[in-house]
Amino acid sequence: MQANNRCSQRRGAVLVPLRGSRLLARIGSSGLGGSMSASLVAIWLLLTVAAGWWLVEVLKAKSYYDTVLKDQRAASFAIKSMDEQDRAFLSEVRSHWRCREDATNTETSQLLTAYSLTPSVQSMIRLLHSPLPQFSFSSARRNLRAYAFAHMRQVYSELLSFDTVTNQTIYLSEDGHLAFLRGSQPLSHVYVFQDELGGLREAHYYLKE
Repeated sequence: MQANNRCSQRRGAVLVPLRGSRLLARIGSSGLGGSMSASLVAIWLLLTVAAGWWLVEVLKAKSYYDTVLKDQRAASFAIKSMDEQDRAFLSEVRSHWRCREDATNTETSQLLTAYSLTPSVQSMIRLLHSPLPQFSFSSARRNLRAYAFAHMRQVYSELLSFDTVTNQTIYLSEDGHLAFLRGSQPLSHVYVFQDELGGLREAHYYLKE
């Protein structure tokens, strides 16, 4: 009987450490799982905050973009083929009006180049005439390009306006390599664009006082 008791005691002595090690393993695994859960919650909160911030900024950008597109000065310019009277007017301007600027590689050409357009009369047509796209939630570059084009339309509209009237018309030659913009007031400003080997030439004329 004593021998049997000793054997029972030995088996118990062996079982106690085994049970203790299993319990420690369970505690350890439970602590690791809690730490991982806390990390996942923290990451989720950071992503939620970042997404919320991004959404707020995008909605602000969209609101501003929509405001710019609704501005009448950013509307598409009409295209008019030059007739004999328009060609005579342009000849008069080039011969007798004062030239303030006549150069290639102007800021307008640089803007066209920045948005992958070759500086040319046809690119100017695209800048001033083509419909501007709606706001894009997936392409910031497209939004910036449309905004830049809208801004250039606003600039030329301001330069060509008289009181509240703006002549948003592009007078285009038959071959498509010469165009001009003229102010709404008969004796105001004229902007001439012409394709040349060196690039797009832009000239600004105003009537001598």
